[in-house]
Amino acid sequence: MVLLQVASFLFAGNTIATNAGEFSFTVVDADSKQPIACRVYLRNEMRNTNYFVRSRSGIPEIPYHKQSRLNPNSEEHHTSVASGLCVVENLPADKYSLTIERGKEYFAQSLSFELAEDEIKPHETIELCCWSCVQELGWYSGETHLHRPLDQLPLLLLVEDLNVAMPITYWVIDAFTPPKP
Repeated sequence: MVLLQVASFLFAGNTIATNAGEFSFTVVDADSKQPIACRVYLRNEMRNTNYFVRSRSGIPEIPYHKQSRLNPNSEEHHTSVASGLCVVENLPADKYSLTIERGKEYFAQSLSFELAEDEIKPHETIELCCWSCVQELGWYSGETHLHRPLDQLPLLLLVEDLNVAMPITYWVIDAFTPPKP
């Protein structure tokens, strides 16, 4: 029985791979037309599946997936990418939603697309519009409560459009229990 399940899993995997599609895009600032770092959400609602994208800019992407301990239905799934070309490969034929975000000063951009079997979509350029440029008014953006590893901060500062960040690399769950060494 186990051998049959493994064989069917391998067959299903090969079926998806041979009928897989590809979608590539570049995210740019709407005013300057220059590529910008951003956070990317890619989801197939029908399959209830999230996907990570890959960066082809030479700077590795940061995939992020967290699920709440208290509520398994509450989860975050996205990819942080540096400026430049992004691609997602091996997508099964279906309908997808793509959402792009950058910090708090840009409007998010969402679009839907459909892939047929073995389809490679033409490359898209997605523009994000800045609605408020507070640096021009002498203000700087910051985050004082950031739960991410230190090695991820350089890219995350760009993606979140932050000037200052205060990382928290260790924390306790119970307020009256001191941290373990």
